[in-house]
Amino acid sequence: PGKNPKITDSYFGEFFYLAPKNIPDLKAKYTLDMDSQEGTTDTRKQGVTLSSVYNPTQWLSTKGDYTRNRSDDRLNLDADTEDEKVTGTVGIRHMLSDKIKADTQYLVEVSRGATLKSDGSGAVPGSQKEDQTHTWKNTLSFRPFRDTSLDGSYDFDLKQNKVSGEHNFTKNAKLTATQKIGNPFDIRAEFLHNITEAKHTADDNRKTEDTGTVDLRAKFSRQLDFTLKYQKKDTD
Repeated sequence: PGKNPKITDSYFGEFFYLAPKNIPDLKAKYTLDMDSQEGTTDTRKQGVTLSSVYNPTQWLSTKGDYTRNRSDDRLNLDADTEDEKVTGTVGIRHMLSDKIKADTQYLVEVSRGATLKSDGSGAVPGSQKEDQTHTWKNTLSFRPFRDTSLDGSYDFDLKQNKVSGEHNFTKNAKLTATQKIGNPFDIRAEFLHNITEAKHTADDNRKTEDTGTVDLRAKFSRQLDFTLKYQKKDTD
């Protein structure tokens, strides 16, 4: 008594096209969610998602994603929302030889959103947001000998707030060497260089971390193993 019933309806439709390797595939989805309660809630939420993968060769892969959501609030003024996100990825994986393997991947993501006025005249001032993310990942593996391995990687990440102008950078470089010394000893050395930097902010700080690690491992049996580790870390 004294409380109106709440009704929630949800609908969705999906479409798939699984194409041959030389043609991009396609996945699409549409959703509609409706919530209503007399005098309290009356909203309509619509969403569209598109995704496509294209791998023309064994060493090249691409992927694209698009998402758009819109909310229509029919009771509250200037409460409608809209957001969208676009993502693109390109990856290359290649065996340079039987001893060298290289991987690289680059990703770009753009997202936008805002609260809209009910009269359709545009966005509510101060509600707009727009962000960009750039990510680049690289790895290189080298096996010069049967018991020796060298691995290197470099990652770069940039986040941009297009509304405030703030930028945040992250860079990571890592080099790892592993050597088996007879039986049962293994030695592993790793060096990590990390940079975190903020630009166009109140502080504009730049932080650098260098970490070196050496591990000596020995496995004598299933019941007995031994590890000796030394690590040094410098932070500026």
